[in-house]
Amino acid sequence: MKRLFIAAVAFSATTFTYAQTAIKSSETPATPNPVETPAPVTSETAAPAPAAEIEEAAAIDTAAPAIENADDRKPVKISDLPAAVQKELGTKQYEGWAPTTAYWVTGDKPAHYEITFAKGDESKTVKYNAEGSKLD
Repeated sequence: MKRLFIAAVAFSATTFTYAQTAIKSSETPATPNPVETPAPVTSETAAPAPAAEIEEAAAIDTAAPAIENADDRKPVKISDLPAAVQKELGTKQYEGWAPTTAYWVTGDKPAHYEITFAKGDESKTVKYNAEGSKLD
């Protein structure tokens, strides 16, 4: 009987020890979590858009002219345009059209003002040099 009791205690002790080891290993995995949280995307870490996406965006937005470098295009208030350009905006050819945006573009030669007009759902963009002459 004594041997049976010792065998039962030894068996129980072994079982409890093994069970505790299995529980601990399931609570704390041996390997770190393989899923990492990605770092936030900023303008410094963002990858440039593929050329196909850029071409697709340009095809969708037909009202906006293609400008290679955003630094070459500076926004200008309509009221700050040169007097010669403002005079042209008031002519009969733009009757019913409202100027919505204006940019001073230096990337294209010659440097010019690019003005977008809106009339209902329609829009158009025209280019003028600083002297008020329309460019094609």
